[in-house]
Amino acid sequence: MKALQISSAITLNNGIEIAAGSVVIINEGLAQPFRQSTDELGLITIPGQINVSLFLSKEAYEAGKNSVPPESIADFSSNQQVFIPLAQYQTVPAESMLVNAVLIGLNAIYPGKVAIIEVTPPSLLAEAAAPSADI
Repeated sequence: MKALQISSAITLNNGIEIAAGSVVIINEGLAQPFRQSTDELGLITIPGQINVSLFLSKEAYEAGKNSVPPESIADFSSNQQVFIPLAQYQTVPAESMLVNAVLIGLNAIYPGKVAIIEVTPPSLLAEAAAPSADI
């Protein structure tokens, strides 16, 4: 599964630092294709809402640790408003589309400090580690 990783520390407006290695996981996304608009570059876009969680590291996420409570980070919102090009909505798989939308938004604020990575959900790691029952 795709996620976003902070590649170098980010200092938020309130002075709190999000450490390098922290991971942003997309929990769910909602796109509203019936609310199309044209942006300043002439692209037809649709609004979207994406819910994310912040983990201290890839290992913390994969181990099933709790995410950082969003209320403890003043500048970080667990609900991100994004605008998705209609052409992407029609042709790009949902996971890639949502990850790219958040990546673009974060890179606009913190250029070059966020990258796409692959993570394994804790439930899949637990299944892989469980002994198989022979019948």
